Amino acid sequence: MNPDSHNRLNMWINAFPRLAGAIAVATGTTVIVGWIFGIEILKSLHPGMVSMKANAALAFILAGTSLLLLHSSAKSMKMKRVAQSLALLVIVIGLLTSIEYAFGWNAGIDQLLFKDSTGAAGTLHGGRMPFSAAVSFVFFGTAILVLDVRTRRGNVSSQILAISVGILGFLGLLGYIYNLPEMAGYAVHTRMAAHGAVTFIVLSIGVLALRPDDGIIGEIHGNRVGSFMARRLLPAAIGVPIVIGWITEEGESLRLYGNQFGEVIAATAYIAIAFVLTWRIARSLNQMDAERKSAAEALRQTEGHYKLMVEHASDLIYNVDSRGYITFVNPATVRMMGYLPNEVVGRRYVEFVRPDFQKRAGRLFITQFLRKTPSVYNEVPIRAKDGRELWLGHNVGLIFKNDEVVGFHVVSRDITELKRAQESLQESEEKYRTLVQNLAEGVGIVDGEERFRFANAAADTIFGVPAGSLVGRSLQKFMDPNEFEKVREQTVKRRKGEAASYEIQIIRPDREKRHLLATVSPFIGNEGTYVGAIGIFRDLTERKRAEQERESLIEELKTALENVRTLDGLVPICAHCKKIRDDKGYWNQLEKYIVDHTDAKLTHGLCPDCAQLYFPGIAAKTTPGGKSITNVRSPSSHRDKP
Repeated sequence: MNPDSHNRLNMWINAFPRLAGAIAVATGTTVIVGWIFGIEILKSLHPGMVSMKANAALAFILAGTSLLLLHSSAKSMKMKRVAQSLALLVIVIGLLTSIEYAFGWNAGIDQLLFKDSTGAAGTLHGGRMPFSAAVSFVFFGTAILVLDVRTRRGNVSSQILAISVGILGFLGLLGYIYNLPEMAGYAVHTRMAAHGAVTFIVLSIGVLALRPDDGIIGEIHGNRVGSFMARRLLPAAIGVPIVIGWITEEGESLRLYGNQFGEVIAATAYIAIAFVLTWRIARSLNQMDAERKSAAEALRQTEGHYKLMVEHASDLIYNVDSRGYITFVNPATVRMMGYLPNEVVGRRYVEFVRPDFQKRAGRLFITQFLRKTPSVYNEVPIRAKDGRELWLGHNVGLIFKNDEVVGFHVVSRDITELKRAQESLQESEEKYRTLVQNLAEGVGIVDGEERFRFANAAADTIFGVPAGSLVGRSLQKFMDPNEFEKVREQTVKRRKGEAASYEIQIIRPDREKRHLLATVSPFIGNEGTYVGAIGIFRDLTERKRAEQERESLIEELKTALENVRTLDGLVPICAHCKKIRDDKGYWNQLEKYIVDHTDAKLTHGLCPDCAQLYFPGIAAKTTPGGKSITNVRSPSSHRDKP
């Protein structure tokens, strides 16, 4: 069968329960409106035809709503319960009406909503729905309640009830098609309304479409040959007898021919139509057979190509059953592992795995088996026949049979060299990571928005944040606007591929300012585009402070030196009185000369010897130990000409 046509069929079947429910609700609502406003055409479609009773219209609304809720309740148990409750109400309405017919009892529900005369067309009891409609409602509600009750053959009980609803509706419709009033009422005087009969047929199909892959309908809905033939024959089996019977009946009623000739015409028509159907089915089956043969030939060629690919593949390809035994291996096992295929097939897969890795390898297969993961990649170390250790990269797929996992299909590639390169790279990365983390200088990488993507421990310390918390922070958070603008100007140069060293000032979270020397280079990504910058930060704060202290000390020394006045050269002094001659020729007392020519200040006193010689009265006041008496005014100085 054409897959596209089957997909279209599925689309229609999936949508039909909602459509059927909507039709039932619309039909029942329209009839209720007709009863409310007295519009006969809404109640009976045509004046003189049997009207649908109000309680039947209400039951159709409940039945349609139930069908709509069931179609939408695939994942909602609450909606399913509501739908079943509405179906139970439909059963109650139909069951009460059936009891009224069976026992001649009036339950008072016939004209509970609206008054209806007993003389209405096709009506024996005013407001009471026909017995066939009451039974149909009971069957419909029960079909909904037992929808998910399964037996050995699926949910056959629900489908049989739904088909019975359709048959009853179909019988009512045939009474109108053949113009037989007694058929529309099934020998009971109240007849089924025409639109009611159609609605029952629609509801029947809607219930069957809820579970199309199960039971009786599953045989018709499937994509096998029998299902295909059933779908071809079913419309003809239903429609052809109706059409031929109607044509025969019309011809007889018009007296175009007698009863016997009508039967001959009917038999001839049946034969002709059966011949056409047989021819069409034979043609379809031949076409399907040709497609099957073509597909089989394509499959044979594909299998041949696959076999050639597997036998000449450089990768190791093998199958493992659900117990872990190798069932197939391609010739690459000789080149890769040194084993012949017959030395591998029949042995457990884990026997070839490195001993310390065997349990883990077994768990990988078990996990994939239990979870039914379609495809998994893993890397496993194995032992070659000569004892070498190989690393194989396994692409493991599941092998299914009737939706059950029966084994694994594995494609393996030798990744030993790649694994060694990865280990070397990992060692190198670890070495450089350790080196960077232990540097005294801070190392950081920022992106194009100046946000840290990497920072070593020293960088965290320099920026005054807890270990590992600098990553993700923006450099802007540590600078005032003017300083950050300088960094942005430098970033423009980095984007041009230029490296540079420059000083920056940061403000740590504790508000302490630090001076840093940043040596920054552009960081280029794999595509050759600028993705950020890598910088080395050296803290210059202590050196800056030392330099400032040194500059301050130098300034102080300069100031002190400028204020110091010294005596130098030959100074003429009297050998007897110790007066000194100045550069103008005047003789001055020694102390006056010192005061005038230096910044020194002198205090006057008497040494013990002079105090005894010149001031014996004062000598007695000389302090013990021969200390001088200070602050005694000396003879006033005078100048003498040379």
